[in-house]
Amino acid sequence: MLMMTLDLMKHLHSSKEWTSSVYDQRKSINLETSIRCNLECPKCERKYLLTNNLPFLGGDMSVSDFEKVVEYYDSIHLIGNISDPIFATNLIDFLKLTYEKNKKTVLHTAASHKSSTRYTEAFKANVNAKWIFGIDGLPKDSHKYRINQDGEHLFDMMKLALNYGLTPVWKYIVFKYNQNDIAEARELAKHNGIKFKPVMSSRWGELYRYGEWKDEMWDKLLFEPRAVYVMGRGIVSPMSDSLINDNKE
Repeated sequence: MLMMTLDLMKHLHSSKEWTSSVYDQRKSINLETSIRCNLECPKCERKYLLTNNLPFLGGDMSVSDFEKVVEYYDSIHLIGNISDPIFATNLIDFLKLTYEKNKKTVLHTAASHKSSTRYTEAFKANVNAKWIFGIDGLPKDSHKYRINQDGEHLFDMMKLALNYGLTPVWKYIVFKYNQNDIAEARELAKHNGIKFKPVMSSRWGELYRYGEWKDEMWDKLLFEPRAVYVMGRGIVSPMSDSLINDNKE
């Protein structure tokens, strides 16, 4: 048994897939490029800091600091825990740099308070970047969780991204208010050539920090959130069939 295990490990370590996977993780970084966002999502880290009168550490990342990051890391993620990357002062310069250096670039955005001009400039700065838009529900309903969001404007920005050769992703966190709209949203995404990705929020398992989900908006989902496990390689189990299929897209 020991020899079989050692042979298996040797095979895994020598495989290009394993080596690439480990390398990508080692050379990947998520950056907080500013401290600004005007959404008030109830279970966001930003909301937690505001509620508890805790300071926002940091500020706008400089181009010179970003250049240092780009020199080492091969996969740059602008996700943000207390900010939205669309508000980063130097976002366009960041995108140009990652494009010039041929770095994998992923942005997660949900704020909708920038004009199409800003988005156009960002899309053109790096046509290889992957944009993931957080719209939780049909565009007209997303503001129920993404407080202050104009979901319809943000959906239009997803469609705008297509004009520049990008492949935007619609990230759809499932709540009680939107769980029955998944099929309609999927069709809307398909009709517009947008990748649709319904997901479960990791906040379900972080009650110690973000509190109970007491509002009727989150209560009594069709499935039990705590029975859902999202694995690192996109494996989801157990979950309703419709969500399993969507997460494979």
